[in-house]
Amino acid sequence: MNIAIILAGGKGSRFGKDKITENLNGKPIFMWSIETFLSHQDVDGVIIVANTKNKEAFREIKKHPQVLTIVPGGETRFKSAYIGFCQAQKQGATTLIFHNGANPGVTEQEITRVIQSANTYGAAGVGRKITSTLRKKNQGTVCREDLFEMETPQAIQTKVFQEGIKNLNIQQSSYTGEVPTDDLCIAERAGVHPQIEAASWKNRKITHPQDLQYMKKILTPDQYLRIGIGQDSHRFSDSGTLILGGVSIPKSPKLKGNSDGDAVLHALTNAISSALGEGSLSLFSDKMCKNGIINSGEYLKKILSHSSLKNGYIHNISIAIEAGKPKLEKYFSKMKKTIAQLCTIHPSQVGITVTSGEKLTAIGQGKGIGVFATVTLTCT
Repeated sequence: MNIAIILAGGKGSRFGKDKITENLNGKPIFMWSIETFLSHQDVDGVIIVANTKNKEAFREIKKHPQVLTIVPGGETRFKSAYIGFCQAQKQGATTLIFHNGANPGVTEQEITRVIQSANTYGAAGVGRKITSTLRKKNQGTVCREDLFEMETPQAIQTKVFQEGIKNLNIQQSSYTGEVPTDDLCIAERAGVHPQIEAASWKNRKITHPQDLQYMKKILTPDQYLRIGIGQDSHRFSDSGTLILGGVSIPKSPKLKGNSDGDAVLHALTNAISSALGEGSLSLFSDKMCKNGIINSGEYLKKILSHSSLKNGYIHNISIAIEAGKPKLEKYFSKMKKTIAQLCTIHPSQVGITVTSGEKLTAIGQGKGIGVFATVTLTCT
């Protein structure tokens, strides 16, 4: 019986917070690993070792029939691994597959190889050969031959793990001796030399915030980068309040239109629609207007709910406004926050500029406002 033990009980001290629940391309980091193990034909069950603060995040996955239990972890990674081992023993596990919940890029092939190798050699893990020059401080370079950067999964026969624990004289609640740095150390204490299988190029642990950004790019094998351009312009009316980017601009008349006349959100909606291979805003906004929906934010939400964007995300939004009046720069911060909130991104991913165009056009001469929007996004 092969049981996977997902270690998700860390505090994320180097990340700055509990990274396990951070969003990675539409779902929490831990779900990437768990789903891969749950769908693997050679894995008979999954045990999740969480911490007391993030345990609630696993409520839905707990309902999966192959999730055997969710238990609180220990103060260290090793203690959490030991707790998982004790739970797996109760389930009758013959092979344990330890995996860090912060390694979202694990592949089915890696899981298969470590299970097969553990059955043959007693223990196995995935690693990446060191190719960089290594130097020990004040002691010169270190020979990199036969050195590996280890990742998980790491599979160990239960009897081997038991023997290693016995030789370390470890008890679950009290142990002050040598702390193994990974699970294969336990196998070595049992006299077993683990087999090292090649780690996938995309199977890397998330430790720091920049690692998360890297993995967002790596874990998009079935997604495509797209670019969209949208434009909109309106004349000023004689009354009302100007709305741009979802922000009210006082002492400026509303732009003419059936809706609230928000040329910024109209141009952005057109840009996203274009990137998705769809048509103009008017194809659905006219009908929404007739039904009394005049808030342009609702039009943007409509295109953002497109199924192709379900597992994708927006990388960057650039908005160029042409307007002779009013002065808009002081409203850019509010616009960026509003747009970012609507698109579920950070305000730093939104850029806004404005120009009068040397008053060469009717817009530059103050008769209306024109907007161009560009967006880059990934989608399925």
